[in-house]
Amino acid sequence: MTMFATLAKVLKDSTTENNGQSFCAFRVAAVTLIATGFPTFLGCVVYTVVRNGTFDMGSFGAAMCAMLGGCGILAGGVAAKARTETP
Repeated sequence: MTMFATLAKVLKDSTTENNGQSFCAFRVAAVTLIATGFPTFLGCVVYTVVRNGTFDMGSFGAAMCAMLGGCGILAGGVAAKARTETP
C-alpha cells in the first residue's frame, strides 16, 4: 500500500461513520480543526517569538499538550470505530 493510499484510508476512516460511506459531522469538524489548528498554532508561535524576541517554553508546552490531546481524542474515535465495525 502506498503512502497516499494509506493517508486516504486514514482520512476516510477519520471522517466517516461505521458504514464507511456517510460522513460524521463531528469527525469532519474534528479533522478540520486539527488540520487548521497546527499550522495556526505554529504560526502564532513564530509571530510571538519574532515580535517579542523571547520564547516561553511553559506556554508553548501547555498549548502543544492541548493540541496533542485533541489529536488523541480523534485517534481514540477512529480506533473505537475500527473495533466496532463488522467485517
